[in-house]
Amino acid sequence: MLPQMMPLPWLMVFFLIFFFFFSVSLILNFFFVSSEFVCKEKMVEKFFVKMPW
Repeated sequence: MLPQMMPLPWLMVFFLIFFFFFSVSLILNFFFVSSEFVCKEKMVEKFFVKMPW
């Protein structure tokens, strides 16, 4: 009984994670389209701040 019931929760978790990442990517795409240059500037600043030098 238990081995048969195991795939269902894992499948649900997988779909939840997939849906979460999909929605986040959609929101990020919307922000990139609405203000592409500003987002790129902020990302570049964050990247250079994270760099050691």
